[in-house]
Amino acid sequence: MILVTGATGLVGSYICRKFLQEGVPIKALKRAESSLTLLEDISDQITWSEADLSDIDGIRKSLEGVTHVIHCAAKVLFHSGAEEALHQGNVEATKTLVNLCLEKQIHQFIHISSVAAIGRNKKINTMNEDSRWFESRLNTQYGKSKYLAEMEVWRGMAEGLPAVIFNPSVVITGKGGPVSSSGIFHYAARERLFYPSGNMNLVDARDVADAVWWAYQNKIEGQRYILNAGALPFKELFQKIAGCMGKKPPKVLIKPWMVWLAVWGSWISSVLTGKPQQVTKEIARVSGAEIFFSNDKFIAGSGSKFRPIEASLEWASEEYLATFEKNYKKN
Repeated sequence: MILVTGATGLVGSYICRKFLQEGVPIKALKRAESSLTLLEDISDQITWSEADLSDIDGIRKSLEGVTHVIHCAAKVLFHSGAEEALHQGNVEATKTLVNLCLEKQIHQFIHISSVAAIGRNKKINTMNEDSRWFESRLNTQYGKSKYLAEMEVWRGMAEGLPAVIFNPSVVITGKGGPVSSSGIFHYAARERLFYPSGNMNLVDARDVADAVWWAYQNKIEGQRYILNAGALPFKELFQKIAGCMGKKPPKVLIKPWMVWLAVWGSWISSVLTGKPQQVTKEIARVSGAEIFFSNDKFIAGSGSKFRPIEASLEWASEEYLATFEKNYKKN
């Protein structure tokens, strides 16, 4: 039996679908308040276990009869003041899970991390699995929490846990809605005027699920793989998505002073409303970065190829329009 954490999220939902299609039974964790929207058509095919990753006894019970764990659950936050929530949701939760998997002698632990955990280096444009993390103003608190979570997995490997780490870039799918990575499709659908400088590294959600299946089938352990189909400048990215949707693409480049003006405005709004600051100095520093994450290791090791970005954008655009466009009016 395979246990999937974060099954109700974007990546986890595609992984569940892949394994069920291959005839492998799935047990999945969920919280009491978790939405099953992304799995509503197949939720009855999944054995559900209700537990939070901070609930040690609940997780221990959920691991009964489990041989493999796919850890997708994570906090993805970028607003000011999110450090503690990120540490608890990403670092401590992974630490707990790794410890319990060691205790239960799990056969394989598949950890879904992020390219954000590889870090940023303004002196190096191309990053790979051997790139070392170092403290930088270009790293986000989210990225640091994912890096520290990976350290828990490596520690588990040193203690005998068979594990593999995947670092996907921004995951392409149209199903997540405006607050997920699918926000790029929501933005394009609204026909917004501005686009940022820099580029975005992208990977199809189905390719991530296929990679996890490959690691499971081949009992891969002790390795780390970047999952990235390629990168596009934001201007080109939004032009392609808008073209797929029949929308007008953004035409005005966001200048650095505009970004910092947004930071100032967001800070004032936070002071007046008491709500977290959404546009932070951290976001301003990383905007405009042009970094590429190499996929050479995964392609060489698996013999697989990633779907072309253009095909993935067309598929995800159709998904987005079918799922969300009818529910949103232009604003």
